[in-house]
Amino acid sequence: MRADESSAGTAIDLIGFVTRHLACAQCHTAYTPSDVHVTQHERDEWLLLATCPTCSAQRTITAYDGPPYLRLDGPYGPLLPPLTPLDVAEWRAFLSRFTGDMIDLLAEG
Repeated sequence: MRADESSAGTAIDLIGFVTRHLACAQCHTAYTPSDVHVTQHERDEWLLLATCPTCSAQRTITAYDGPPYLRLDGPYGPLLPPLTPLDVAEWRAFLSRFTGDMIDLLAEG
């Protein structure tokens, strides 16, 4: 699906971001603009498909015009209970033993 004229600039920006910052997860080859296509666009959500020029692996990428947490319930994200002293103590203990970086921290699941 091609982006209409009113959203073409955003599509070009998103494709440019993918080609500058992402690579094939299988063989680590960089994408070129012709390898990345907009497959769906609704309001502020974009779905892109990147196809590796070397190994043909495909990757689906979801992008947003704004921070995705703004789409959650409540004006500033989900309504959560306040942190307790126990929550803080548990995180302090976890972080005192954690030896990775932010990527490792966020990848934990």
